[in-house]
Amino acid sequence: MLSAMAGHYMVIPGEWTSTNSLWNFAIDKKKMSRIVPVRPNMSLLELQNNVTKDSFTFTDPPLQLS
Repeated sequence: MLSAMAGHYMVIPGEWTSTNSLWNFAIDKKKMSRIVPVRPNMSLLELQNNVTKDSFTFTDPPLQLS
């Protein structure tokens, strides 16, 4: 469960890569940042599903989370 305070948080789509123990985040310039709601006791899976629903339109293949 997420223990953060309720509110809205910015989600920036992109991809993390690692080379020689150095991490780099490349922003996906085709997708826009989103503001998503987060509430106390929200599960990580629920947050992931909300971000996925908000970030992928009907023209994109839906992301499969496990």
